[in-house]
Amino acid sequence: MTTPEHDLDLMNDQRGDRPSNPGIRLAFISLIPITAIVLMLLVFSKLTDGGRDNWFAEATQYDFMEVKGFSFVDQYAQPVDRSLFEGEWTVLTFVFTRCPLICPQTIGNLYTMSQRLENTRVRFAVLTIDPVHDTPEVMRSYLDRLGFDPEKTTALIPPDAAAARAFMDDGLKLGLDVDEEMLASDDAEVLQQITHSTRFLLIGPDAKVRDMKPGDDYDEVVRFADAIRNQVMVR
Repeated sequence: MTTPEHDLDLMNDQRGDRPSNPGIRLAFISLIPITAIVLMLLVFSKLTDGGRDNWFAEATQYDFMEVKGFSFVDQYAQPVDRSLFEGEWTVLTFVFTRCPLICPQTIGNLYTMSQRLENTRVRFAVLTIDPVHDTPEVMRSYLDRLGFDPEKTTALIPPDAAAARAFMDDGLKLGLDVDEEMLASDDAEVLQQITHSTRFLLIGPDAKVRDMKPGDDYDEVVRFADAIRNQVMVR
């Protein structure tokens, strides 16, 4: 006479079922976190490689935007031209020192970016759209007061508003709503009407735009800076 337990053992024997080996089960379980880590690394590698490929590709979605030839002066009244952008990675933005609205925020965010990219080869360029007021002395004081590294930061000071507009329109395809009459005013309401891009442009060594982000969004600027460090600077 067989017991129910004995019958169950016979059924297991017939099906080939055997109690699992605890050692094998433990080894299998221990592989799960290792497999997950490997998969995460593969995904991260794919994402970052994709970013590098985009920025280092011969053509990007911003390939139609580039720095054209120009002849300005910097904050030391020294001549500066397109060669500033050649062979270097540069973050470019646009301000004027009397700007009553968004410029204080964007230039502060640019300083944050410069700190996050400290000890890298990334440079910074700041174009003033108000060259009559923003003389080399004014721009030097402006950047120094904010704490920018003078070795890595260059002010771009056009000869007049028309040259600033041409710089932004011709190659970069960015609008600039400003004229000499508006810039001659000291009225805050008039100055508020001056419209210019607040974007941060990443310029590649070929003087073409590789990427751009809103300069007035602090969180976006931080992510942009970290992406530049992690992707561009590995090369």
